[in-house]
Amino acid sequence: MQHHNSYKVLLLLSMYFFGECALADESAVQSKLFMSDAIVRFEQAKQGLSNRAEYCFEQEEQNTVSLNDEWFLAQAENTQQTILFALSIKAMDRCMSDARSAFTLAVFNVAVESGDTEKLEAWYELRRIESFAVPTNLAKKETVELLSSLDQKALLRLSKRPELNKPFRIRNFP
Repeated sequence: MQHHNSYKVLLLLSMYFFGECALADESAVQSKLFMSDAIVRFEQAKQGLSNRAEYCFEQEEQNTVSLNDEWFLAQAENTQQTILFALSIKAMDRCMSDARSAFTLAVFNVAVESGDTEKLEAWYELRRIESFAVPTNLAKKETVELLSSLDQKALLRLSKRPELNKPFRIRNFP
């Protein structure tokens, strides 16, 4: 699925961007004993983000969706596909949210404490790239209009279903 690959590319880019930053930090400090708390929290948050991404990808692989919902089934097939696709993106975002927030805070704290904005600039660039990595069909005007025209309460109800609350893959869709 397209968004699955986008997240993997994003994770690889983040490890590249921040792997380089971490190496620069370690070479500048004689011993990890003297690393600031902010740098230690940054390293922990970076590892936490990586671990969470792996977990979310595993969840996506393990969970398939087959909805037997009257409102959903009443929609046209292309509308059903768009709904499931949008809900799968939302589920992945929900899965990654806490780890992404913790990492963002750690990046900010390192910049504030050290005055070195390299990590902050890298994270900003990565988030900018991420906004472009969102599958293009979700950003299309027609898709936005289609999702906006649907019963928002029904969409919210669907998004809260247990099978759609965690990352999932859409398989064998007609």
